[in-house]
Amino acid sequence: MIKKLNITDMKRLLILICVVLGSMHFAGTSFAKDVNEVKPVALKNAYKSLFRITTYTVDGKKIGEGTGFFISATGEGIAPYSLFKGAASAELTDYKGKPLSVYRILGASELYDMVKFSTQGGKKIQPMPFVQSSELKAESAVNLVRYTTNKKNLPVLTKIASADDFDSYRYYTLSIENDTVNVACPVLTEAGFVAAFTQFNVGGDSLGVCAIDVRFAKDFSINSTSAFNSDLTAIKIPKALPEKEEDAETFVYMASRMDSVTAHTALNDFLTAYPENVEGYVNRAAFFVRYNNYAAAEADYATALEKSVSPNSNYKKDEVYNAMSKQIYQKVVAQGTALPENWTIQRALEEAEKAYEVKPLRYYLLQQGHCLFTQKDYAKAYEKYLAVCLNESADTTQWSQQSEKETWYYATRAFELSGGDSVKAVALMDSVIAHLPRPVEMSDAVYYLERATRLERIGEYRKAVLDYNEYEKIVGNANLNDRFYFLREQLELQCGMYQQALDDINTAMARNPQHPDYPVEYALILLRAGLYDEAAAACREQMKTIQDNPDYYKILGIALGEMGQTKDALIHLEKAAELGDPTVDVFLKKYGN
Repeated sequence: MIKKLNITDMKRLLILICVVLGSMHFAGTSFAKDVNEVKPVALKNAYKSLFRITTYTVDGKKIGEGTGFFISATGEGIAPYSLFKGAASAELTDYKGKPLSVYRILGASELYDMVKFSTQGGKKIQPMPFVQSSELKAESAVNLVRYTTNKKNLPVLTKIASADDFDSYRYYTLSIENDTVNVACPVLTEAGFVAAFTQFNVGGDSLGVCAIDVRFAKDFSINSTSAFNSDLTAIKIPKALPEKEEDAETFVYMASRMDSVTAHTALNDFLTAYPENVEGYVNRAAFFVRYNNYAAAEADYATALEKSVSPNSNYKKDEVYNAMSKQIYQKVVAQGTALPENWTIQRALEEAEKAYEVKPLRYYLLQQGHCLFTQKDYAKAYEKYLAVCLNESADTTQWSQQSEKETWYYATRAFELSGGDSVKAVALMDSVIAHLPRPVEMSDAVYYLERATRLERIGEYRKAVLDYNEYEKIVGNANLNDRFYFLREQLELQCGMYQQALDDINTAMARNPQHPDYPVEYALILLRAGLYDEAAAACREQMKTIQDNPDYYKILGIALGEMGQTKDALIHLEKAAELGDPTVDVFLKKYGN
């Protein structure tokens, strides 16, 4: 038997209903906050989140046209990557026909044909609310929303044909025709949350379009290395900065080496976001120098100097002076003309001196040395380089072996050009060799040849040969040409290393059989070694085909003379004189008496 409710019981029931309904309301509000604090868009109003997009090249030529949708009230959107490849600008038209411009690229993937970007010019933008975790599976009912300006056009109801996992996302196939009209459309759950973005299914036997989990694009981001991301660099529209200042700093540094538009935009964006970052001004100044905007560069350097005195500055005053010095120096050396009046090597030197006054680092002394060397003040340049090598400063920072050996070499060159003697030049080269990183890399092997050249000047031929041997060991004989063996042979000949000289000239001839000087050198070695029969035979062999080379007649004449065959010797020596060799007179006298 049902008990009849009295007035009091009815009141209690009404209160309970209100509490339950209130709880349901708040539960719904809480859920909305979990989805980016955006309530699900009613399916009938989903078209408000869609836009038409057109992309253009740098010269304004149309690339393509397609659709996409907003994912935030601030105007962030998603569209197909294929529209953006090569694009320098993009324009949107929302459901009301209002135009918006793509402002910055926020992420991109050519493989999954998606790009995320921010816009400018939008007001009261209706975004698609995201699902937080996709629980869609095969047979799940979903709604496909096509771009329209007709609010009466409702989403198309379809279902998930298949759902596959990739990483922490999902890839779907929909039970709807694989047609362009169904591509680049958002896929909504029954509750109105966007779950995926449709793409053309390239599978030859597929009947339905495919769709990629929209959370994939939501997680797009620009990081410190994105300046070299090929998917991003293929898009010429400026990129957003990474969220963290240190990452943004790295990104800007890398981007400043890219095309001028990308670099300039990144630098400006960075300084807008971080106006107290001194290095940002230094980097932008370097950009201006690259494009010959010296007034803008000077202004940024002045700002950098002003802000560098702050105790929290990431770039100190001495670093700014040094950066200025290097920029001026490099520009003068590379360009030389059409520079402002005060952009000289002398100005570069003065800026380096200011840097050293603030903080006595070897790097700043080194820069002074470079400036003085360029001014051809070699004696003073040598002093600076030597001071760097001997660490005659208050610098306590670690100086790399690479820097050590390079600076010792700079000192060697400056010393020589200042008129220094060859013996001390060899001693300086000894210091270069001593500071080579071990094991010696192929790129550093050249310093052995440099020392060998100087040893040859002072007559230390055997030591020079040893340096050639070391060079060969480091580089490998397979990487050496005939010229190397010819030069080493000449040193070996100078110090009576005849067998080694013969080996090297034979190697040179094997690697370049057509070189005309090598057979002559071979015959000369035999002559110098006292192998007169072999020398004469070598000359006669060459003279079967070469009758106009005085060297063969001269060597043959000397060989015959040394063997006592003076009559024949004179005949060949006279032929050498006839062919233009002025040095045979002494031998004509020797064997003619």
